[in-house]
Amino acid sequence: MSVPSMIKQKNKALIISYIIAIVSIAFFLYPIFQFLLTSVKPTKDLLWSIWPENFTHVNYQEVLKSSSFREAILNSIIISSFATLMVVIIGVLASYALSSFKFKKRENIAFFILSLYILPPIVTLIPVWHIARGLGVLDQKWFLSLVYTFFNLPFTVWLLRNFIISIPKEIEEAALVDGCTKLNSLYKVILPLISPGIAVAAIFAFIFSWNEFPFAVVLTETLSRTMPVEIISQVSYFIEWGKLSSMTIISIIPVLVLSLFLQRYIVMGLTLGAVKE
Repeated sequence: MSVPSMIKQKNKALIISYIIAIVSIAFFLYPIFQFLLTSVKPTKDLLWSIWPENFTHVNYQEVLKSSSFREAILNSIIISSFATLMVVIIGVLASYALSSFKFKKRENIAFFILSLYILPPIVTLIPVWHIARGLGVLDQKWFLSLVYTFFNLPFTVWLLRNFIISIPKEIEEAALVDGCTKLNSLYKVILPLISPGIAVAAIFAFIFSWNEFPFAVVLTETLSRTMPVEIISQVSYFIEWGKLSSMTIISIIPVLVLSLFLQRYIVMGLTLGAVKE
């Protein structure tokens, strides 16, 4: 094959890949764009015009004035933040123990933790509800946070363990020779090196906790109602599409900002964490 034909074939493949990427992005962004457009439409334009003559922020005003929606936002922030914090703390300690300490059945324990990630959370919904009812902890924010922590730990441990294993042992050994304890070595040496992985784990845990619906709707009532539950409560015989769209856009903003701010850590974490030396 001649050089010009190879270049032509390469350019053709590049164009096709760009087209696929653009179509995929448009496919995923269109619903968000539609929600955004609906949220700023006057009620009279919802069904009769694709592009509104005048934009309005009345829907956002009504949503933000709602005390139940403000409480749902606060509940989601508290529950997601606490779950993320617990996932990071427990995940770091567990992954460090499973990679740096030698004990019997270590690999079996690591495999068991990873296998929990394969388990769909929804299959545990009824047992978890029975446990919550038996303990009298329904509609408690801390219990829902613990549930989210449990579901996010397997991925976190697997990811951070691969990070720690990929770190040359000589680095930690040098710190231990200099007088560091294992705990100091973890804090001063290991943590800075696995910070991209920690960022990825934190983002995944926060997004899961922020968007999760089945457990939130079953384990909460009014005091601990989260954002997804509050949004779905607007769906009834009469749906206020402008208000519903405004709630949806507001719920997207925190996750979108967090993902954009930490996107370089996501790429770095998922690539470096997969390399095992």
